[in-house]
Amino acid sequence: MPRENRNNDISRFRAALQELENGSEEGVPMLNLTFTLDTPGFADGVYRVRAKGFLAAALWWAAAGKALADWSAFAYIPVAPSGDGVFRFRGRRAVPPEATHILVRAVCPDLQRWEEALFPLPEGWSGSQAAYFRLQSAFPDPQDAFSRLQPVSSDPQPAPPGLLNSREGGLRLCVMSDLHLTKDTGRIRRALGWAAEVDGLLLAGDLVNDGLPGQYRLLQQCLEELPGSLPVFAVNGNHDMPQKPLPCISQETDYTAFQAWLEQRAARQGIEWRQDESGAYSVRLGPAEIIGLNAAGHWRKFLFPEERQLRFLEECLQKEEAERGRGWRVILCHAPLLAHNPQRKPGGTPYLNRDRELQRIVDGQERVIFISGHTHFSPNVPEGCVEYEPEARRLYLNAGSVRPTEMGTGRPRAAAGDSAYDDVLLPGEWASGVFWELRLNRPAERKRTAAKEDWPGAGQAAAGGLEICARSVHTGRRYPRGYYCFS
Repeated sequence: MPRENRNNDISRFRAALQELENGSEEGVPMLNLTFTLDTPGFADGVYRVRAKGFLAAALWWAAAGKALADWSAFAYIPVAPSGDGVFRFRGRRAVPPEATHILVRAVCPDLQRWEEALFPLPEGWSGSQAAYFRLQSAFPDPQDAFSRLQPVSSDPQPAPPGLLNSREGGLRLCVMSDLHLTKDTGRIRRALGWAAEVDGLLLAGDLVNDGLPGQYRLLQQCLEELPGSLPVFAVNGNHDMPQKPLPCISQETDYTAFQAWLEQRAARQGIEWRQDESGAYSVRLGPAEIIGLNAAGHWRKFLFPEERQLRFLEECLQKEEAERGRGWRVILCHAPLLAHNPQRKPGGTPYLNRDRELQRIVDGQERVIFISGHTHFSPNVPEGCVEYEPEARRLYLNAGSVRPTEMGTGRPRAAAGDSAYDDVLLPGEWASGVFWELRLNRPAERKRTAAKEDWPGAGQAAAGGLEICARSVHTGRRYPRGYYCFS
């Protein structure tokens, strides 16, 4: 090869190395993040990664120079050959109040090397980075790509007993759904263990898998291991009824007897349990009225056989409004309402035979939290499993399952303008079984200005409103895609 050509090749090689080291533009680092948030305090917005020479990047909330301990990433972004990657966060998730930065971690195509950078959240959380901090290293052993995207700068720490336990004020509730207990109680006991230090445990149906007496006995044994002072409230799901019911010839436990056992437990705790003959009930727990609707019948059908449960619900809501006026009303119902079903599609069929009537009752009230299950959807799906109507302070939470969850809702993809932002990289961790923690305070007064109402965002649940976080049953890690704060 002529000397001149060899020198040209060496020059091009050195230029390529320089480009990978410094980025394709002079003075721009190889790893860069720009983002625009739609609303201060909320995470919704567009995040654009520039990672020339990398395969993928992960985004984490961070503080004190590292990712927040025991939080998962909120995005895994594939990087194009051009070095560009983009993610669109939607669903009104909140930014954790302790977060001060976004940590970006990018992995090289050989899965052996990685790079991290920290980008501060500007005041108001509405701009892009103002500073840059970079770490580089190499992986000692090759593993899968998702493990490569975990931030090694975050020291592993054991998860605390409860996300909200250390924050003063409010009623702390743990919500679980779709336990589907059969014979193995290991996962159920692990899930219930996370509820030991909250103020109340809500179970949103499908407690057992086949509606069999032996399964209910096992469930009672699991619940008896919890502190005796912990209130537990539940509703039935379609799996809590036998597939082929037979005439009752013994006094063995079925769902009706199980709910009676919960009522006796509440009585020992000094909680007044108002039981209606229709199967619905209501209890008062701190600043909240909890109303349970049992809408599952034999043959595993969702059915309000008559209007009595809905009339009971309406009476409870109206009575609470007249007597207390400012507290939250929590409705437990295993089946989600059609208009707030995470898997809803145009022209879809409702689960409940009186879906419209139930929706009408809820629409006529303020400060309502409607908790459902059944779908098994992960809180990490792009749209999320929480919907909030700020004007009336109505919240709909679909609680997924303590069993492995689903990442595909079957709903239409994002609007045409957002189609490029749909998730492509989905780690297995996001499909883990899930439970939820809620902190309820008396709803804060809205501050009105001449232009619009001011709705407090993240970090303001302590002053009034709701703070909600989804966590992994297996690890206790908190999911940023399941974190919300509303006034």
